[in-house]
Amino acid sequence: ARLQENGIAAQVDHRSLAEQGQDRAPTRHLGPAASGYERRTGQPSRRRLDFEQEVSERLKLAKEAGELERQDLAVDQSILDLSG
Repeated sequence: ARLQENGIAAQVDHRSLAEQGQDRAPTRHLGPAASGYERRTGQPSRRRLDFEQEVSERLKLAKEAGELERQDLAVDQSILDLSG
């Protein structure tokens, strides 16, 4: 209601993204302490470094899974059907 009173078209919805029909992962935020630290020092916070490490590990695992899937497909295609 306050947003509308001030002429702002944005809306706030308490429902989860799935309940809203959104097909995306929720975003992650650093939080005020980490953001303040970065603003003051110009250096990445420990929280940002941890998050970036986690993302890097997930990308590495996804790459490995993709490679295994491609290898599996190549093996399936190379098998000769001798049943006939």
